[in-house]
Amino acid sequence: MADHHRDHRHATGAVRGTEKEMTDQGTSPPARSAPKAKQRRKPGDGSVRSYETSQGTLWMFVASYRDVNDNRVQKVKRGFPNAKAANKARQEFTVKAGEGGIIEPSKMVLGAWLDQWLDGIQREPSTLASYRKNVRLHIKPHLGQMRLTAIKPSTLAAWFRILEAEGSPGGNGPLSARTTRYCGTILGSALEAAVEDGKIPTNPARSKAANPPSARAAKAPEMNAWTADELTRFLDWSRAEQDPLLLAWSLLARTGMRRGEALGLRWGDIDLERGQIAIRRSVGVVKTFGEGEQIVTRLPKTGHSRVVPIGASLVADLRRHKSALATTFDLSATVADAPILRDPTMNGPHHPERFSREWLRRMRKLPTGLKPIRLHDLRHTFGSILLADGEPVKVVSELLGHSTPMITLTVYQHVNASMGRAAADRFDTLIEGSADSL
Repeated sequence: MADHHRDHRHATGAVRGTEKEMTDQGTSPPARSAPKAKQRRKPGDGSVRSYETSQGTLWMFVASYRDVNDNRVQKVKRGFPNAKAANKARQEFTVKAGEGGIIEPSKMVLGAWLDQWLDGIQREPSTLASYRKNVRLHIKPHLGQMRLTAIKPSTLAAWFRILEAEGSPGGNGPLSARTTRYCGTILGSALEAAVEDGKIPTNPARSKAANPPSARAAKAPEMNAWTADELTRFLDWSRAEQDPLLLAWSLLARTGMRRGEALGLRWGDIDLERGQIAIRRSVGVVKTFGEGEQIVTRLPKTGHSRVVPIGASLVADLRRHKSALATTFDLSATVADAPILRDPTMNGPHHPERFSREWLRRMRKLPTGLKPIRLHDLRHTFGSILLADGEPVKVVSELLGHSTPMITLTVYQHVNASMGRAAADRFDTLIEGSADSL
């Protein structure tokens, strides 16, 4: 061993001596190739390593990336047959992660995500209650146990067809196109939130292949408004029947208010001297599964109040009604906050749904020749009569509380068509009169 070290030192010295001699003689020693600099990987590029299995040696890569919330997440991928394959996959992953294309598959099922989403969104209590009801009845029973990542456009298309053909377990049969589309809107919003939260890469509800019921198929039921003569007949009949809710029906028909707005009216909202009503609130009912129902008061549908004028006959009816109430209830102390349409059995405003059922009872007893309509159609009766009589659309839109006149034009297309026909006939009359004078 000692001889080996001496030989090694001798050999090294010989080389050094040779190099020195060459330098002394003015010749340069042969150039040495510089050692290769080791290329350092950037943070997140990861590494490749082997591991042992019962089937032999396999390879894996480890890399990291930042998710949509800018949290660093480690990615481990196993099962490569050799280091080259593992390294190639690592490089592809790193490039894709740098372009923001990595979203790890979520193991969360849809039902759990819907619960989390519903607990975090802000909606009107009645809207949120409606969302929860439809999720519970029509979304979870069909899709609730599926992983979020497993839901495809074709999944949603099949679900829509089942709702239209069969409905949901324990339900009352097939759903209407309107309800089916509404369920799709709810689910689409939840899936969009899952995209924003990094749970899934895209929203399958946005694909045309999801194929929900069309807007045309899901449009609201056709309105069935009364003419001015029919409304007069109904009010006269109600008066003859001594209907205790005559004022309520008259108030709705003469102002175009929504049901909740009329039930939310208080005496402090009415200026009988000026003949006007301030619509400041709406009364509704919120039903929560397992918790019963609750009567809630909120802003009108548009989110702000409005003032509507009322005619002399309605002012006179309100004065008489107030005088009659004063004989039964003490209105002196809290008259401003007392509800106008008071339910004697509840000592407060009417329950909205029971109020609607009272209307249905009247519709079953109508005199011959008067067609039954929905309670909401009293509002449409108000708008239709004014538009048919030539009232400007903008004025009617403001009275009804529509956010834009375009909504009024859309809702009352049938009235606009008849108005167009009447205008064409009037124009013909004018032209014929001018022609006769020539």
